[in-house]
Amino acid sequence: MTLFKGQSSVEYMTLLMGFLMLTVPIVFFLLSYTSVSSNAIKQQQLDASVNLLKSSLESAFVDCPSEKMATLSLPDLDVNISLKSDYMGNLGKPYLEVHSRTLDYVKPLDVNAEVLGNIKFIEGKGRIVGSGLHRVKVNCTIIETAKGKDVVLEMVG
Repeated sequence: MTLFKGQSSVEYMTLLMGFLMLTVPIVFFLLSYTSVSSNAIKQQQLDASVNLLKSSLESAFVDCPSEKMATLSLPDLDVNISLKSDYMGNLGKPYLEVHSRTLDYVKPLDVNAEVLGNIKFIEGKGRIVGSGLHRVKVNCTIIETAKGKDVVLEMVG
């Protein structure tokens, strides 16, 4: 009788080890796959927010003087977005500089300063840092100076 009790426990242990050998790699694979797709989703969310901010800045520039509002939903990628000028040596050409934990890139604005006359672009103030929802106010103002007109494009968030 004791011989059969020991044999059945060995059979149960063999079944358990076989089950674990199949399920543990599958669970590990699924968990690693979801983290990769999660980063891709966060990057797409960041790109969508940067494109929304870019279109708000371009719209404010076209309607200058004007003020626009944009609500950005930034993922938790240690995001830092700033507005700069002088894109690739093109003086006065504004662009967005984006830094995140996964990727750094620039997004030039499609604005034409000649549309508004003899105007030079002045780098605006403003940076967006962090994650979560950010309500950003975009301003475009024209300042009369002795040398002509200056356009101030800024974002406050």
